[in-house]
Amino acid sequence: MSDTFELATLGVRAGQVRTQFNEHAEALFLTSSFVFDSAAQAAARFSGAEEGFVYSRFSNPTVAMLHGFTLGGGLELALACRYRVADDDPDTKLGLPEVKLGIHPGFGGTVRCLERVGPLKGMDLMLTGRNLSARAAKKIGLVDYTVPRRHLHEAARQAILNPPAQKSLPFWIKLLNNSNVRPWLAKLFIKKISQRVRRAHYPAPYALIDLWEHHANDRNQMLREEATSVARLLTGKTAQNLIRVFMLQEQLKTLGRLDGYQPKHVHVVGGGIMGGD
Repeated sequence: MSDTFELATLGVRAGQVRTQFNEHAEALFLTSSFVFDSAAQAAARFSGAEEGFVYSRFSNPTVAMLHGFTLGGGLELALACRYRVADDDPDTKLGLPEVKLGIHPGFGGTVRCLERVGPLKGMDLMLTGRNLSARAAKKIGLVDYTVPRRHLHEAARQAILNPPAQKSLPFWIKLLNNSNVRPWLAKLFIKKISQRVRRAHYPAPYALIDLWEHHANDRNQMLREEATSVARLLTGKTAQNLIRVFMLQEQLKTLGRLDGYQPKHVHVVGGGIMGGD
């Protein structure tokens, strides 16, 4: 029992996706995007990163303890664990917001998210890039347990020592992944997306739908195609521009943190009633 616990504890510690870890993961992801020489190199990098989640193939139970912002690569890491235990604090947020940067999940997240919650809820989560509270994530099946922070470690420990049976998706949800159903459902997704963005200007949501429609039958193939697809998007102009905007926004936030500054004048510039100058 001690060997099992110690090996599984590696999964627990690796899965403590806190804000600090997530920021580091995203920073690595974003800065790396600027040094890829080609889409092929980016695809190899993404594929290698997903394969690096070796704990997803452990026979021993692995648990991710989630507190704070668990977004993007942080959530993909957590999805590779067998169980996810989340702090039910309102500050805990989970999501896959990559589409807002002009890409989609690239570390196995598309496959694992759909496996956990099914295509309807999973595609909605990834296509909108919205965040969920811990309780909302549990309701759709993205996390297994939500507990107060003081019980987080003990809940993870119990999941390791007494692994609960993993819940299977209802039959009708599994049926939505059928090769005869996916093209029909994909058309509905595309119709909804096309009302907001055009493929030529914003290809990421369309690429995500194509990935699921054409490769959901074969898990390993979908993992490979996910890496190829996200690499193609990442090296495109749309993603590069959106990432640049994101980095500039983050830089602007840091510039605004001036302790002790007291503005003396406020000037509104614009063409509306509030800013008529």
